[in-house]
Amino acid sequence: MTDLLSITRRNFLQTSAAGLVAGTVPGLMAKSAMAQTALTVGFIYVGPKDDYGYNQAHAEGAAVIKAMPGVTVVEEENVPETVDVQKTMESMINLDGATLIFPTSFGYFDPHMLLMAAKYPDVQFRHCGGLWQAGKHPMNTGSYFGYIHQGQFLNGITAGYASKSKRIGFVAAKPIPQVLQNINAFLLGARSVDPAITCQVIFTGEWSLAVKERKQPMRWSIRAPMSLPAMWTARRSSSRRPPDAAPSSAATMPTRARSPLRNT
Repeated sequence: MTDLLSITRRNFLQTSAAGLVAGTVPGLMAKSAMAQTALTVGFIYVGPKDDYGYNQAHAEGAAVIKAMPGVTVVEEENVPETVDVQKTMESMINLDGATLIFPTSFGYFDPHMLLMAAKYPDVQFRHCGGLWQAGKHPMNTGSYFGYIHQGQFLNGITAGYASKSKRIGFVAAKPIPQVLQNINAFLLGARSVDPAITCQVIFTGEWSLAVKERKQPMRWSIRAPMSLPAMWTARRSSSRRPPDAAPSSAATMPTRARSPLRNT
């Protein structure tokens, strides 16, 4: 089983969340089915799996492999980035018999996934975020990530054309390298339209906090009595607002190169 689940980091980095399991894992699933060996795969989400975003992308990937012969998928949503995720992983391994686990959220990796990988060397763990390093982390672990900053660059172009105020906004979760990468791409896209555009960024502090994600654009709109078209996006959020709300002040987000790598 370990040989069947030997997945290279390059293969994982070449695919995004749903495409990951649809492109790389199916080959493994096919081998497992041919060997008539049942395979149980676990997916763990930090928020609801129907969030129209990050978690749902993984859930859609899970649904693809769930339909494959000989494969059982177990899932748990709304699992915080605490010791709770360790309990979830242990439950999937000991009660459900999972031998491949996808702890999908950024904060699941260290120390939680690494601790479980050391405790269960025969189980394979794959984390979304690009944090895995050869020679440093256990060989039964790995990471993957998609080029989602490219989509944010296109969003920025749209925002640049929509904004008459030269101000745009971005509601993000946490200031980790992958999130900053997406913010930078968003601003660079807008500045490809107009170099004078600035971007105001708000960090909610949580991956799934829809109420706060909705309130901030509303505050921006109230503070700016004039209707100044802009665009905002919230990572892992199902909420969206039309481009008719603008931030009250322009705070320029530095256009720095991305750090280690992903997620935003």
